[in-house]
Amino acid sequence: GELRLTRDITPMTSLRVRTSYLDQDYDNVFDGDNSDGRDGDRFDIGLSLRHSFSPKYRGSVGVAYRQKNVDDDALEAFFAYDFTEANAGFSVFWPKGNYLNTTLIYRDYEYEGSSTFQREDSFLYGRASYGVPLNRLFGERSADVLEKILLEGAISYTDRDSTVSTATTEAARNVFDFDNTGAELRLIYRF
Repeated sequence: GELRLTRDITPMTSLRVRTSYLDQDYDNVFDGDNSDGRDGDRFDIGLSLRHSFSPKYRGSVGVAYRQKNVDDDALEAFFAYDFTEANAGFSVFWPKGNYLNTTLIYRDYEYEGSSTFQREDSFLYGRASYGVPLNRLFGERSADVLEKILLEGAISYTDRDSTVSTATTEAARNVFDFDNTGAELRLIYRF
């Protein structure tokens, strides 16, 4: 279940609250794996402030919290965690339908841990996208239907620094680290 509430503070500023509860039930993909060791419940709550500086510029800032629990006490150290999040976004909209969106998310994970396994993660995600209606690319005389179709290009970056403080080697301490750079090209139809 999920509940979202929005309250307009001023005509240009709104406050949004989102909370959700999920009962998660994972299926075993292969015989003998521990997919169902992640079964449990998850609680999320988030608060964000959104502001329109003008019809062209919009921004948002927010915070969130998640608590993930697992049913199997033996696997709690590996799959149960809490995280706090800070996020921000900024968008620019041009009169003929072009736009630029940016998003930045930072999360700090704390896993339940045990005497043999203690893990903490910091997670950073950034994305920038630029969209343009297809009729802008093919000229003003193109069919009106192209006005509702957008071509969007985006780049993204993800970095997770993970530390298993109970590991005995450097490689084992950072086994869950990764960073990723990506690119997307999407066609979006606006109803």
